[in-house]
Amino acid sequence: MPDHFQIGDLYAADGSSLAFEAYRLSTRYAAKIVQRLQHTRCYKYQEQLVGKEALDTYYVQRVFSRIQPAIREYCKAKHSLHVDGRRGGRVLWADDRLLGSLLRDVWEDGPYPFVPSRASMRRSLKQVKSRLKTALGTIYGRMVSAPGTKNGSALHSSAVSRVAVEAAQGVDPSKRWDLFWLPGSHVDPSRVLVYFEQRYGMLEPLEETVAELGRRNIPWVCLNWGVVDRALPPWSPGSSSSPTRELFLQSLASRHMDGHNQNELFVKRIGMGLLREVDYWRVFFRAHRVKIHFSLTSSANSSAIAQRIALDLEGGIQVGAQRSFIATEDDDLHGERPQHVFFIWGDVRNSFGPKTYECSKSLVTTGFIFDAALVGQRDEGEQIKSRLESAGTHFTVALLDNAFGDFHITRSMVVRFYRAFLEWLIGNQDAGLVIKPKKPRQFGELCEISGLLEAARSTGRCVVLSNALGRYPSDASRCADMSVGLFIGSAAIEAAIGGYRAVHCDLTKLHSHPFYQWGYEKIVFDDLDRLIAAIRRYSHDPSTEPGLGDHTPVLNQLDPYCDGMAGERVGTYIRWLLEAFDAGCDRDGAVQQANRKYAELWGADKIIRLAKGSGTVEAQGRPDGSAAREIPHAKFPSATGWERP
Repeated sequence: MPDHFQIGDLYAADGSSLAFEAYRLSTRYAAKIVQRLQHTRCYKYQEQLVGKEALDTYYVQRVFSRIQPAIREYCKAKHSLHVDGRRGGRVLWADDRLLGSLLRDVWEDGPYPFVPSRASMRRSLKQVKSRLKTALGTIYGRMVSAPGTKNGSALHSSAVSRVAVEAAQGVDPSKRWDLFWLPGSHVDPSRVLVYFEQRYGMLEPLEETVAELGRRNIPWVCLNWGVVDRALPPWSPGSSSSPTRELFLQSLASRHMDGHNQNELFVKRIGMGLLREVDYWRVFFRAHRVKIHFSLTSSANSSAIAQRIALDLEGGIQVGAQRSFIATEDDDLHGERPQHVFFIWGDVRNSFGPKTYECSKSLVTTGFIFDAALVGQRDEGEQIKSRLESAGTHFTVALLDNAFGDFHITRSMVVRFYRAFLEWLIGNQDAGLVIKPKKPRQFGELCEISGLLEAARSTGRCVVLSNALGRYPSDASRCADMSVGLFIGSAAIEAAIGGYRAVHCDLTKLHSHPFYQWGYEKIVFDDLDRLIAAIRRYSHDPSTEPGLGDHTPVLNQLDPYCDGMAGERVGTYIRWLLEAFDAGCDRDGAVQQANRKYAELWGADKIIRLAKGSGTVEAQGRPDGSAAREIPHAKFPSATGWERP
């Protein structure tokens, strides 16, 4: 095995990408480490301050992110030993001695394989510099930007509660946008507060976002230096803004914590960072009268959990939405979505993989949240189809690639994916391709296929969509007879929800996914040659492959509505939460009231309560008072039943 191989290019004993085995091991050991930490005094003090549920999730997430790089290297080394007889050797791990000691104590897979590297010292110095820079920035920010200083359009006093929305993508409705739920919600735009924390991930120039917010009368605020304007100081929580952290320190001082216990020291260090962030968000939510916080960014990060804890303490509600289709094979990944309310596309078992460490929440089935785009403008699609037909195209495939890196989807997979279809197009005079890259510069990173791509485009039968970032896959699907998505992911699902035929090209061989039971070599393929052969047969005579790309039998589980109104459903639910707060309800009362109204309108089965540690998810009680149904919170079905040709 060459040393430069990415982990996704290697396969475990069950045939799936080795990356999945690394995920499982990392999660298992993160949970074991946290179980030990739960017995420390520091951990128990934190539980008393912020509650156990979100705290457990936070620690598992933090430990997982720290040990995963080392465990990935361990899996690769172990694979080398089993496949080609090379010694796996020891794995250098650039982490601190506290976490290394904890992992050693719980390690069960043979001799402990990790040794500290010299990078550990460099990493420690880098962390010190980063913390010093953050501290100095905070001090300077407090000096020039006391609470209430104008650093956006939002810092006037407000007597009503607000919805805070993280600016993560932008406000252009032709792309994925953060306010997709606002039109049709009947929520007053002045009750929405958009905050800017970073530029990364925005799908449009930030200056355009700010200008559009002004036109829509939506307040905004900046939280970090240089995000909106280098001359604009960020909002600051002020000097006395750490009540939770100070209570924690007082508890430690009064109970004389053992300063030499390694576990106690580790928990204290992690806890201080958590409580500092919790206090920051508590002050922010209180200062801006925020009762509902909504974010579309990935929730598998510590900030999302800190925000949930802050809202727990302030009586608010953390709200999120399923941004993409989740493909997972196991039930022991750490809880990634700590929100109180989470909007999902369809069946909970497919939209929301079961987890071990999970915060209790209400799951609200709304359908694909950007489905309004599926019934939107089609002029460009017709123009592209006309161009392809003029060039002699009789059958068109839309290619929907994916992000790649040293994880389960690798660079070599993307190269193989494109090479196979570009060669198919060049070898078939009536074939056409419409390509929607994941990123604008995707092809610039794939020099191996540049010649093939140029040859394909010169035929006039290959179109690469421009402005790829944030565009909907349906922009390509509506031009094609068949869509092909790389991996089991959102792109092909969105095409299917839009009424187009789509197949998943799963080069990771995630055979435990339910799609393999629903339609092996119908809607999911694990072999490129067999996939292209099936497409070739279908293009010549659809009756030979009648089920190819047809998600109709399972569409209700992916999106039970398919009506273009998911955004309105989300917005209406948020409005009901605001109205409940206005009427004096507390958090639980507001959620119960919104759940009841939603169940009455769309059905009791569309509200599901996910309870921590219960082993089940439970549907909201029916309006007539009859018993709620229970849905097993179990693994995806096993892969028995499909047969390899």
